[in-house]
Amino acid sequence: MVSETCWSHSDVVLILCAGDGVRWNNYLGVPKQLAPLGGVPVLQRSTQLVQELTECVPVVVTAGERLAQPATRLFCPARRRWIVETLAATANLWGRSTIVLLGDVFYSREAMRGIFECSGDLIFFGRTGASFLSGKRYGEIFALKFTSSAAPFVLQGLERVIQKAERGGRGKLWELLEDLRTAGRTAVAFQHVEDETDDFDCPEDYRRMVWLYRGFGSQSKAVRTMARIVGLLLFGPHAIWHRWKQWRTDRRRAGENPDLVPRPRPVRLAGYHHPGAFLSAPQYAPLAHE
Repeated sequence: MVSETCWSHSDVVLILCAGDGVRWNNYLGVPKQLAPLGGVPVLQRSTQLVQELTECVPVVVTAGERLAQPATRLFCPARRRWIVETLAATANLWGRSTIVLLGDVFYSREAMRGIFECSGDLIFFGRTGASFLSGKRYGEIFALKFTSSAAPFVLQGLERVIQKAERGGRGKLWELLEDLRTAGRTAVAFQHVEDETDDFDCPEDYRRMVWLYRGFGSQSKAVRTMARIVGLLLFGPHAIWHRWKQWRTDRRRAGENPDLVPRPRPVRLAGYHHPGAFLSAPQYAPLAHE
């Protein structure tokens, strides 16, 4: 399968929206990708940010035409039982550089710019612990970026994770990250996104986030800054507590070998200028995720 796949010489942006949304349960009468955060439907915000940063026409990967957006293309995968299967079904669309975004994620402008400007053959973008700004307790993967040289390696990993999902695995991007790191033939980077970028899975998440994200989505820098301060005051102690528990779990699993304890080092990337948010490159597989 890998050898038969040819990738184009152009850059490609995919926005995955093909999940069943069982936990969302058609709340508000719309798919969660069309629920407004910051006054704009989440998917519309993502496509607009992509169009501001690149001339590529984003491809919305979905089960039907309900999620069609202006100036985008639709792709309906034949198989989409798990997110890894959905991504594997898009392999013929991959290009010289492929960016994979998620349709239910609210991306900050800084995070989206960082995703586009960060360079490397294979990079996952996400958060490895509780959020300081949104109240989410667990880590999340928000995006994936890879070049055509890493594409065969990614596709092989997807096939392995799909096989595991058929035997009872979860078929999530975390499993793909861990599989690719275990395979080890291509360097796999994990870049931290530590701002208001986050997803929501159920009505409870949405109701908790919607009022604060009015500020996060504002065009006013002062309003966005104030919303970040409020979020930090509300959820910062919660995040510190959960991250401390995660650190303690990591420490216990590492045993007496301190070299195995995660020690990520924050680094500043071009285009990622919000002083309260950073990307970093830890050399470990995250443990605290859903």
